[in-house]
Amino acid sequence: MELIEQVKELYTRGYAVREVANELGISIDRVYKLMRRKKIPRRNPKDANEAAFLRRPASFKPVFIENQGQEVLKALGVALYWAEGAKTGAGVDFANSDPRMVKLFLQFLREVCGVRESKLTIYLYCYPQHDVNVLKKYWADITNIPTIRFTKPYVRKDAGGKVGQKLNYGLVHVRYYDKKLLMKLCQWAGEYCTNFVEERYSSGQRGRAVNAMSSDYEGSNPSLSTRE
Repeated sequence: MELIEQVKELYTRGYAVREVANELGISIDRVYKLMRRKKIPRRNPKDANEAAFLRRPASFKPVFIENQGQEVLKALGVALYWAEGAKTGAGVDFANSDPRMVKLFLQFLREVCGVRESKLTIYLYCYPQHDVNVLKKYWADITNIPTIRFTKPYVRKDAGGKVGQKLNYGLVHVRYYDKKLLMKLCQWAGEYCTNFVEERYSSGQRGRAVNAMSSDYEGSNPSLSTRE
């Protein structure tokens, strides 16, 4: 393949000009000259950033689902994030005050998503009456994430004491900064939605289900039964 065609192929695949030059062992200036000769349009900054993002390797590696237990854990983790997680941003951000839900979501991240442990962080949300150090130790034990990976906590001072009393140990955000993981969770959520809602409950099945529920309800409530 001619050099100019190699430049076009690499640049089209998302390589930056510097990466094209390094890959082919030529100068950056020569890459630009060849692009002008071939009339290869340069990417704008937005497209360049997107291309760089797509080529950047993910920091996680989802496991191959081999048994029902893993499938259930995956479904629970996706459902939890769908309900309690941020859908936009630079990565995964799951907020909850229930230690059982936090443990379950972390188990999902570790055993299904295959995340890199060192990238997991905790953001603590609490109130003035809370002892931050006590809360950090509590959540470090729950999450098995050392306090060194707890970011600066947020202490909400404009709320009344009753609000804080309902959250004995505050609330935590489990965060993992890799937008590709966020995209993967949203993709899985969409797939579950399609498989279990749109397909399983098609218009005909939904109608039959509603009729069946209505019959059951009337049968259990004599006052609603039709009298001749």
